[in-house]
Amino acid sequence: MTAANVFVLLSGAEQTRKIRMGCTNPIRDYYEDCGMFEGVDNIDWESFGKTHIAVGMPTRKIPDCIHNMLNENQKNREYAIAGLLGEGQHLGMLSEATPSIIPFVLEALALPDYAERSYLIMGLALMFDDMFQSQVFNRLRLEIRVYDEIKKGYPVYKRLLS
Repeated sequence: MTAANVFVLLSGAEQTRKIRMGCTNPIRDYYEDCGMFEGVDNIDWESFGKTHIAVGMPTRKIPDCIHNMLNENQKNREYAIAGLLGEGQHLGMLSEATPSIIPFVLEALALPDYAERSYLIMGLALMFDDMFQSQVFNRLRLEIRVYDEIKKGYPVYKRLLS
């Protein structure tokens, strides 16, 4: 079953019930009823402070973007994905919220016939590529190597201090 067929597969009574309940996005509601994006609303997104996820987007909007990855409107899905993976993320401006976003992106990516799969993969790939191109990342790798070498001398330091 694909996301595009979900609303059509609901019985007429179920469609009417969903509409009366204010369901304006049956595709998203279907997947979220199955446990998709579980826990997204339990994360204190604002505790991550200022984010560069999307220029001008406050951190509190992250859950909306996560939910809107399943929006039936293509422009809304693309805007949500751009907010989560685009702009600042793949320009090397990762935020404290980034590691909490990735599991939800992977959930959407795993959906069969997800319409924006290539867009998600491209966003993740750009972010990953920029991390390895970053001078900061290269500096951190160097510092870790130096730390590892200094740590190897622990027995010598201990003997000298005894």
